[in-house]
Amino acid sequence: MANLSYSAGTISVPQVIINQHTNAIKDLFILIHSELNPCNYNTSFELESVIGIQPSPDDTGTFQIDFYGTGRWAYNNNVIFFFETLFDDLKTTQYANLINELAPYDNLLTFSYTDYEASSEYLVEETLIIGIDWSDNEIKTKVTKHDITEYDITAKKLIEFGYYEEAYDAENAKELINHSEFLNLLSDSVPADVITEDFLVKAWKENVRYVYDGEALFDNVLTSMIEYYESAHL
Repeated sequence: MANLSYSAGTISVPQVIINQHTNAIKDLFILIHSELNPCNYNTSFELESVIGIQPSPDDTGTFQIDFYGTGRWAYNNNVIFFFETLFDDLKTTQYANLINELAPYDNLLTFSYTDYEASSEYLVEETLIIGIDWSDNEIKTKVTKHDITEYDITAKKLIEFGYYEEAYDAENAKELINHSEFLNLLSDSVPADVITEDFLVKAWKENVRYVYDGEALFDNVLTSMIEYYESAHL
């Protein structure tokens, strides 16, 4: 299996489409939940969210649900081949009415999300708008919009996007001076008078280098800082 990316965001449908095809949209989301929730490269949401798909006197606005997913290197692969994957193991003839009803809409679903794959240092915000292409009785995904913003991997961004509650890198390594549990363990191998904000930042830049979450402080980060001290001072 390829490396997994982890995404979270929203799937939305224009209210005007819901007003004209309420049951079809409900059936589509129920099908998505049934087929794409349990797979390796999944798209998952609470089935109860489908209850909110209701007609409205106002055609403006959108209905949206929160989702999370895993992608093969990147979640946009899931979206770009969304309907091919959804109907891969299904007999399209069984869903011909549903497909025909929704195929005219190029803006059927809008995916807006963040996506993160650590090993390739991939962190993005993306928006894709897709519809169903059923030409020649072959299901395809029609992508009518694809916007992507790439970010450098930083502790600040990973916390902002909700991937970690606590994370550290060279930019905020000096804050570890106030992390009593980490300092107590570090001072078992490094003299307390050596452990300054400047030492923490230099050790991170020279020997830690990457972004780590709070749990890794007591493994990768601690070991790397001790090794930095030993190489620089012993």
